[in-house]
Amino acid sequence: ATGTQAAATATVSTITVANDANTNDQYLTLGLTYSETIVTGIPVKLINKPNDINVFVNPATVSLTIVGGLNEIAGITSNDIEVMINFEKSWKVDKQFYSPEIKIPDTIMEWKDLSPNNLEILVIKEIN
Repeated sequence: ATGTQAAATATVSTITVANDANTNDQYLTLGLTYSETIVTGIPVKLINKPNDINVFVNPATVSLTIVGGLNEIAGITSNDIEVMINFEKSWKVDKQFYSPEIKIPDTIMEWKDLSPNNLEILVIKEIN
């Protein structure tokens, strides 16, 4: 299944010129247009895992909010965002929950509100 986007919320661009009543100085205020949207169904990738064990990430997908220009985020899908855990660097026997690394396209300003923000790694060693 591929991820979807929730409705976007945009701010409006504005340019305001005003006078300071105390100094009579003029100043310019510029509002930038940006938007944010929730991207769901982003698959979690587990990298650098050994071949002799079965490893699963729970849950297998996450959601997060992206922020950027309206045109820049309009076409972003769950396939454009990487969520990964490096098993070799992160895994410890006594640790249950992990924070993934997030990579977003360069055209996106930022990401926030990862849900869930901690993921569980389940390790199952096969008995022969």
